[in-house]
Amino acid sequence: MSLKPRRLASTALSSIALFILAAPPVQSSPLKDPKRVINGQVVELAPLFRWWSKQEGPRPLSAWARVQGNIVGTNGWSWVLEARVEGGLAKDKSEGKNSRTAERAKILLKNPPIQDLNDFEKLSGQLKDLQQQRATLAGEEAAAKNQQNTNRHSGYRSRLVALENRQLQQTQNQLRDELKPIDKQIQNLKKQLALYPNSDHYEVDCFALDRGLESDGMRIYDYGSALH
Repeated sequence: MSLKPRRLASTALSSIALFILAAPPVQSSPLKDPKRVINGQVVELAPLFRWWSKQEGPRPLSAWARVQGNIVGTNGWSWVLEARVEGGLAKDKSEGKNSRTAERAKILLKNPPIQDLNDFEKLSGQLKDLQQQRATLAGEEAAAKNQQNTNRHSGYRSRLVALENRQLQQTQNQLRDELKPIDKQIQNLKKQLALYPNSDHYEVDCFALDRGLESDGMRIYDYGSALH
């Protein structure tokens, strides 16, 4: 068996690394898009975001509920969610105040955060591609190491075998060099995905306006249009 030293596949890896470094930091809470447009009106959610960080004193913008859950369907331009809902008008009416207790229900989320979903799917796709690359390189490294061990334990000594072992060792070293940046990028992506409610699949976590309306027995919430 003879193995030639591999060239580093740096071009593809470098382009992926540049995208990851340029990607904006991912938020791990509902504190996203502090300025929204609802029915043509700009709504500033900064007071709610500041309150959420400390949760001291009266909660501002009580009609804006925290919505967390999975997408289970679509209804026109809305997502159907199996969600936990904290706050909003529904609890105000039933309890006379804004409770911090979350309730689970099937709801409609108008103007959903599609960009957040797209960002998550892009990160997940990049992680999957890098993991596949890593598995291929790790397999090649293991094959080179196994062949080298076989040569060493065969008891057969020759200049040809010695040359092959040197080539195998060089191949292993190059593969390890290729694995290092991939491992770093994988860890970076995992850190970003860990900031989502679930790193395995997309889950919603946001503030949305309780419209005080229902459709098909589902409460309607509105994320609004984000202003950047």
